[in-house]
Amino acid sequence: MEFGAWDGKHFSNTYARVYTFDKLILVEGDPKKFKDLKETANEHKSIVPVLAFIEPTGDNCVDKIVENAGLSELDLLSVAIDSHDLAIIES
Repeated sequence: MEFGAWDGKHFSNTYARVYTFDKLILVEGDPKKFKDLKETANEHKSIVPVLAFIEPTGDNCVDKIVENAGLSELDLLSVAIDSHDLAIIES
């Protein structure tokens, strides 16, 4: 799972795993960038694109997004959202 995924490729910490993981949850909060992410997801069946700004609790928390993607846990989490990083990790 990666936050601030943009198009899923540029400056990505996880794109190299697109062929390794069965599901790669990429989260982008900007609707314009999310459009690019959806195009990348159409190229790679493992990508689960999510339009959201990550929050420590509620519908946009890590646990809820992971659950909605049909997973029970993560193997990798890339956090670089320039705000609330610690609160997100602690949650």
